[in-house]
Amino acid sequence: MPLVTLDQAKVQLRLPADSTEYDDDLELKIQHATSLVVDYLDRHEDDWVAGSPQGSPTDNEFPIVQAAILEVLTNIWRNRGDVGTEDGPLTKRVENMLRGQRVPALG
Repeated sequence: MPLVTLDQAKVQLRLPADSTEYDDDLELKIQHATSLVVDYLDRHEDDWVAGSPQGSPTDNEFPIVQAAILEVLTNIWRNRGDVGTEDGPLTKRVENMLRGQRVPALG
């Protein structure tokens, strides 16, 4: 089960729910956004699947991660490389959202 569904993405991007014109592109961008967030957290997407192993994120972490994925998705959707952005899709705002969810680096 994906962390963000196509329907949730359409709501986030204010696309008509019954439109299928951009579904393939949107599905790909959902995968990209999810990978960026999961990689930033140094976790695996499966960590948020029901029945995941002990030590995985708690239920209250899931909405934060999902919100971050939707934010990254919005950044990817609106800035397709034709507009310069300093931060890229993983903005400081997203990093601030995820700060408490990230696996600490061991030094």
